[in-house]
Amino acid sequence: MNDEELIGYCELHCKTERALFNDDQVNRMIVLAGYPPDYVMFVSSGWYSLHADMARLVTLAKRRRALLNGL
Repeated sequence: MNDEELIGYCELHCKTERALFNDDQVNRMIVLAGYPPDYVMFVSSGWYSLHADMARLVTLAKRRRALLNGL
C-alpha cells in the first residue's frame, strides 16, 4: 500500500469501533505526519486501537503532503 492509500485507509479505519492498527501502519503514519513533537517517535510491535490519535496523524500527514507537493 502506498502512502496515499495508507492515509486513506487510516482515515476511514480510525472511525470504526475497534480502529486497530499494527505497528508498521502506526509507525509509517508517524513518519508521514512529520514526527509530531508531542507524539511518540515509534511504537513497538503489536496492535493499537487508535481513534483520535490516528485521526490527528491523518490530518497532519495530509497537511504535510500538501505542503511538500506545493498545494
